[in-house]
Amino acid sequence: MRRESADQMGVLAKSDFPYVNWDFNKLTWRLGGPNFLFLNNNQLVIGSRYREDKSAITALLVTDLNGNVQKIVRLPSSGDTSYPGMIIHKKQLLVVYYSSHEGKSNIYLASIPLKEFDIKK
Repeated sequence: MRRESADQMGVLAKSDFPYVNWDFNKLTWRLGGPNFLFLNNNQLVIGSRYREDKSAITALLVTDLNGNVQKIVRLPSSGDTSYPGMIIHKKQLLVVYYSSHEGKSNIYLASIPLKEFDIKK
């Protein structure tokens, strides 16, 4: 969940059917224009505006189901950037997002091999 109040840190919520009891895990970063995609039964890719220092980029954060970050993939971006759309196709994660890092807002497509998200434990 994107939060605009209090400390503005994102929250990951999860529940099992029939979706009555929920667990809420506060993230350690803000979510801006977030999108979520399951990589497998144990991992998510959270695409979002991600703040580093004083600037924002679009990043893909590989997390466990509690939101613990395992890997960050930074996409070429800065300035006004966000709202990644994601789909897995032919062993690739395709990401469409917008960014203004080249002077004006444009739409970009990133194709990332799924093997880039393999996390060694």
